[in-house]
Amino acid sequence: MLQRLYADNFRCLVNFEFRPSAKQLVIGRNGTGKSTALDVLSLLRDFSVHGLPCEDRLGEATRTRWQPDVMRQRFELDARCGDSDYQYVLVVEDPTPTAIGRNMIRVKTESVTCGGKPVFLLEEGKVHLFNDRHEDKVQFDFDWRRSGLAIVDERKDNQKLSVFRRWLGGIVHVQMNPWAMLTRSEHEARAPQKNLGNFADWYRHLLLDSSASVHAALADLKEVIPGLEALDAKEAGLNVRVIQATIRSRHGSTPLPHALGDLSEGQRALIALYVLTNCAITPDATLLIDEPDNFIALAEIQPWLLKTLDRVDVQQAQVILVSHHPELLNQMASQGGVLFERPDEGPTRALPFAPSDDSGLTPAEIIARGWEVG
Repeated sequence: MLQRLYADNFRCLVNFEFRPSAKQLVIGRNGTGKSTALDVLSLLRDFSVHGLPCEDRLGEATRTRWQPDVMRQRFELDARCGDSDYQYVLVVEDPTPTAIGRNMIRVKTESVTCGGKPVFLLEEGKVHLFNDRHEDKVQFDFDWRRSGLAIVDERKDNQKLSVFRRWLGGIVHVQMNPWAMLTRSEHEARAPQKNLGNFADWYRHLLLDSSASVHAALADLKEVIPGLEALDAKEAGLNVRVIQATIRSRHGSTPLPHALGDLSEGQRALIALYVLTNCAITPDATLLIDEPDNFIALAEIQPWLLKTLDRVDVQQAQVILVSHHPELLNQMASQGGVLFERPDEGPTRALPFAPSDDSGLTPAEIIARGWEVG
């Protein structure tokens, strides 16, 4: 579980620190950096585990605009994985302009420690691989423009590092867009995209890999989508499947098939939320959802939220939610909600939600009146 995020010189995050709980609600006005903080987590996942090039998400494109002479960005993650405490540090810089006028990002430092002792280090273009006894066993030169952690294979003698990589690589970050959720799948996907555009591919994978969790999600969905009987991946050609819901209408006795794309945006959002709750919240996992209440009716958000919070407890996992919704505010803000604010459009700061108001108003009413800062 994520215990601390630190980011410096990334958009509005300057010397920024965030210490989330296992069930964390992030609140704040628009433009205060809530989504940016979640973006940092998925950026580090993509760069350091999946090995994706992130020139458009690091360096000049995302450095803080009011300090143009600062060329270095620093990120830190503290996480509890199993019984061990880890810290990941990434420092990138733009050392010199290229011939075409853009700065070339390079990794100055990348490191992972377990219990304060090294298990991985990339520094000055040289990789150091440590075994589980923290002995520096392997060194080699490496491309400064890439993450060295992303190329490390799992071995018997580096299980400590592998545990951290699996946690970081397993972070799921979602900002739902029901219009992007395609019906057709031509292959499997092990994780959902941020906008859930590959939901069909991910659901197809889950049917084979996590059938019990899919069954639990379907049982929950039957309670919130009237008449729903099944949600399958039907064969539609060579290696092609379509996600199809079977729904029984009140006006007919025969259940009718509905392609995922034929359902309403709200129904698609509900399906995504319950699948995320049952399939993405697993032991030690961290799930990030930016505004889960979009497209969802008022009567539908509370059942999902309670299911999600209960599953976090059972799985000893973590969920971080960003929301303006009154139901989430009243349910979660008073018990450890974190308020993001940017005084005078300066750097983002994460503060405990602790308004000085003693009027007896609910958190949602306090925020609606603009009294959340105290």
